[in-house]
Amino acid sequence: MATTIAAIQTAASGDVARNVAHLAELTAVAAARGANLVFLGQLCCTRWFPATANVAIPIDDHQPLLARFAELARTHQIHLIVPLPERAGERWHNTAFHLTPDGTVADRHRKRQLPDIDGYHERSCFTPGDGPPTPFAAAGLKVGVQICWENYFPEGARLLALAGADLIFAPTAAALNSHDRWRALLCSHALCNNLYVVRLNRTGKEGDRQFYGRSFVADPFGTAIAETGEGESILMAEIDPARIAEARAATHFLEDRRPESYAALATPPPAP
Repeated sequence: MATTIAAIQTAASGDVARNVAHLAELTAVAAARGANLVFLGQLCCTRWFPATANVAIPIDDHQPLLARFAELARTHQIHLIVPLPERAGERWHNTAFHLTPDGTVADRHRKRQLPDIDGYHERSCFTPGDGPPTPFAAAGLKVGVQICWENYFPEGARLLALAGADLIFAPTAAALNSHDRWRALLCSHALCNNLYVVRLNRTGKEGDRQFYGRSFVADPFGTAIAETGEGESILMAEIDPARIAEARAATHFLEDRRPESYAALATPPPAP
């Protein structure tokens, strides 16, 4: 049976309360359109603060925000995936939370690979997560998360597929005319692992950085079946596990692996 999902493509201002209120409005629209599972963007409640190295996190604690989104999940009886800065003692993580229709935080994914390149200085803001990526059950699907930079490491997508994921959620904050490479990358993950990928990108101009949106859903054959333009929008799609079974029966990619040949993948990189 297919599940209706929605991915909410928005910009963010420096006013956290205003951003949250706007996300609440759009979440209500997505639920009214029949979405059972709603995705929000990477660090959706704040401006893209990692553009600058060693910048302060613009919230004191994630818990009040999480409580507001838990209320939304309860009100609309949806599964809600919310990426937020997560405070853990003195550390912060770039985390995607899974909220169930009763408002419970059922799962979380802490971003493991953190970039430190121009405009993306996350290593100076966040502590990386650890452990293998693990899918969780949501709205009749098994959902994995790979946040932005993590998607450049294909091992994560393959591990999620082997763990039974039906869908990988890939929230990004991409600018720099990078759409073509993101589309090639994530459609490849969808095809090679025969699962769905939901790419949700930030939009709007922040300083001199223009985020371009153009979110999309790729099916298990690597074809984009739904996509947005550059402005604010709600991306809707039907996720059908039968399509996954069809793709895997046609390709046998997972069956034809030769893991005995891949030992080098588990070898730590050389010291710098």
